Amino acid sequence: MAVPVTNRASQPYGTSHGARVRVLLQSRESSLFYMAPDEWTDDIRTAADLKNVVSAVDFVVRNHLRGIDVIMQFENPAHDLRLPLNY
Repeated sequence: MAVPVTNRASQPYGTSHGARVRVLLQSRESSLFYMAPDEWTDDIRTAADLKNVVSAVDFVVRNHLRGIDVIMQFENPAHDLRLPLNY
C-alpha cells in the first residue's frame, strides 16, 4: 500500500518560477521515499527534493532504479501528481 502523498512538509518549498512544488521519488515495492544514496525513508518530510521532473527521471535512469514513481507534491494536495516510471 502506498504512503499518501498528502503528508505535508513543515516548511514551505518553492521553485524559481513561484510555483511551490517538491519532486520526490517513491519506490512502488516498499513505499519508501528516496532520501540520499542508499537511503530511503518512510517520512515524506525528509525525502530528497530533486527539484524538477527531468532531473528526477535522469536520476532514476542513471542509477538503474526500477519500480519508481515521481511524485510532484504541491502546496495544495489537490494538485499532487504521481508519475509512474516504466522503462
